[in-house]
Amino acid sequence: MTTETKNIPDMLLEKLVADELPEDAARALRARIEADDALAARVEGLRRSNAEVLATYPAQRIAVEIGHRVRAEQARQAQEAGRSRRSALLVLAPMAAVAAAVALVVGLWPADAPVGLPVEPPDQITFKGDPSISIHLQAEPRTVALGDGASVHAGDTLQVVYNARGKAHGVIVSVDGRGTSTLHFPESEDADTTLTQGGVVHLPHAYELDDAPRFERFFFVWSSSPIHVADVMSAAETLARSDAGATASLALPAGQPWGQKSISLRKVER
Repeated sequence: MTTETKNIPDMLLEKLVADELPEDAARALRARIEADDALAARVEGLRRSNAEVLATYPAQRIAVEIGHRVRAEQARQAQEAGRSRRSALLVLAPMAAVAAAVALVVGLWPADAPVGLPVEPPDQITFKGDPSISIHLQAEPRTVALGDGASVHAGDTLQVVYNARGKAHGVIVSVDGRGTSTLHFPESEDADTTLTQGGVVHLPHAYELDDAPRFERFFFVWSSSPIHVADVMSAAETLARSDAGATASLALPAGQPWGQKSISLRKVER
């Protein structure tokens, strides 16, 4: 391990695994990881540790419990507001519900759990922020959420998951180390790009990895207006054929309010 590699703190790698770094910083760090086996091993270790924590403390169970507590607190405060004519209670009710949710997270989440694990909220709770994409490895009897930079193999079956978070339209594509691009959502270039709202959405079809080398990278592109899928596919095909397919962003046409996020997986031999 080089001195330069040692100087990269685990907290920075944790943020990369949790998809919490700005796109430019994440892209630069992914390039370093791809070129440094020791750094890639550290990332893989963090990813395994996070997966073990999530398996021990299932995020869905915690999130659902948060939803139950929030709704119960809202109902209690509504009853109190009904018994009192003071308008101040009507203002404090939603604030109390949020405080109850925060207190519950602190109470349920284990003290020794890593900070920054990606936990999807239940469908009944809405959080502000950009849309998100995640990739899950189907490993019976359960699925495992893969962090950015995780290792995968030819023949692995992946499930693509997104959360629109209020954005109206989207396209999901992938590029690989062979220079190939694949459309995942919608199912064809002439199909509707409207995103499903209300929480996490699993694409209807899983994706089996072929033997393309080096990497498989998934992009989630979104916009407030309908998207011409061919524009996104053209950008994906251009990037896939370039030398920067593993690190660069999609060069999308000007004139539309685009947003994009990517998650990259390392292809390794079994």
